[in-house]
Amino acid sequence: MIGENRETGSVPARSIVEDILLFAACVVWFSIVATNRLIAKDEGFYVVAAQLVSEGRVPYLDFFYPQMPYLPYLYGSFLRLFGSNWEIARFLSVLLTAGCGVCLFRMVRSEFGRVSAYFGVLLFVSSIFVFPWFVTVQTYASSIFFLLASAALLESALERKKNSWICIAGLLFAVSVGIRLFFIGLLPLFIIRLLRARAFGWQNCKQFLVGFGLGMLPCGILFAAAPNQFLFNNLGYHLIRSGGTFFESLSDKWKILQNLLGLRKSLQFSGYQILVLVLGSALAVFSFRRVSSVVFISGLGAGLFLLHFLPSPNYNQYFCTVVPFFSIAVASLFTCSPHQLMSKWPYAVSILVVGLIYFWPVPFEYSRYTETGQGVVGIRNPLDVKRWRVESLTHLRNTLNELPPESAILSLWPGWLFGTRLKNFPGTENHFGAKVADRLSENERALYSVRSYSDERKLLRSGQIGYVLGERKMFAQLGFEKLQKFFVKRWSIDRIELWQRVDPAAEVQNASRLKQ
Repeated sequence: MIGENRETGSVPARSIVEDILLFAACVVWFSIVATNRLIAKDEGFYVVAAQLVSEGRVPYLDFFYPQMPYLPYLYGSFLRLFGSNWEIARFLSVLLTAGCGVCLFRMVRSEFGRVSAYFGVLLFVSSIFVFPWFVTVQTYASSIFFLLASAALLESALERKKNSWICIAGLLFAVSVGIRLFFIGLLPLFIIRLLRARAFGWQNCKQFLVGFGLGMLPCGILFAAAPNQFLFNNLGYHLIRSGGTFFESLSDKWKILQNLLGLRKSLQFSGYQILVLVLGSALAVFSFRRVSSVVFISGLGAGLFLLHFLPSPNYNQYFCTVVPFFSIAVASLFTCSPHQLMSKWPYAVSILVVGLIYFWPVPFEYSRYTETGQGVVGIRNPLDVKRWRVESLTHLRNTLNELPPESAILSLWPGWLFGTRLKNFPGTENHFGAKVADRLSENERALYSVRSYSDERKLLRSGQIGYVLGERKMFAQLGFEKLQKFFVKRWSIDRIELWQRVDPAAEVQNASRLKQ
């Protein structure tokens, strides 16, 4: 039963080979998705932040970055080693996602055996929340990899009585918090798990907290260097960005919950995967309530589920982070061999029915995020699908590299300049800054490195900006039509337009010469 397949002591060679092959298979699958997945708009400021860090710039001090600081350093180090382009940046997400799959596999295999482990991985890699979102350059893959690695190492440390590993588990948890701040809300679950261990509960807690403290040191240094900027980027911005009332926010959260549980029709995703995972995890906790690891992992999933309702506004994709933990819990229900499973036909039929419910939306969701763009935020028509492909941005990058490197350019979406020789104009490295800048004083905008739309219009009038890059709807939001007399359109690629500043008097003279 549960104890029959438990791995103890050294890891057998077969298990190591199995882990490597599984990692390679996950890399292949997620690489295919990453290559074809349409660009998510939020990726723009993440890749730019990573590139800026790779060039020696510091989050908060040198540019606006409304998250904890570790992701730009993680991706920035990777870009510095292998080059700054979309394929490289997303490949790190692929590696981290594959790492999540291996962590999941090892945790289930050590407790419940290979059959359960492979089933857990299948739930993970086929999740319509995981494969479209973990491969993007956002916080999902990195934060969950370190959180999952922390939980896996903690369980191994308690099982094998390796106290030094507990300190490393605390450090890994700190890294996940250094990527996504509200993960700190999971700390009590780690403490409770350590206290429930059979021996040395308080000593284990101290080890874990020492590792956690070490892992948070860089954050402490940044806070000491720029306390106001640190607090605004991680807390202040998120408190003011939502203009809705409390009841409007509550209504939005209720709609998100209905979407996740399949109780409300949504254009953004289909199916009942989260509902299956939630119910399966609840059944696993009930069935294995004496198995601390199952309760702990399910608790992490439930904790993440609740914590993701804290930000406002909420989005469906936030909840992709719960899938690995609930997949582990659900996989624990499959402790019998395939032969035993087939001999219990009512059980097998139930699994088949639930499996069909879980897996049927996978082809449609893959097509949605790689081909049709139906329901994807920011995709309104087939031209948008073409415009937001990796290869389209690569072509745009090559065209932009024909401009002089010293050009002063205002890119209305920062990601267009990623991987080019051009630099986003100071204060415009993150397009979300402009959305809250009007609520800040002039001194605050300067301190936090953000510019309002009115600030950008002043820059355009002043002549400090030589080029403007954006979509037509972005120009309208900026009020560009009133400034258009100072600029001439140089080219348009997939309706992304580049306008260059000109001297109106010189243009009139040139026009007169042409008429003569």
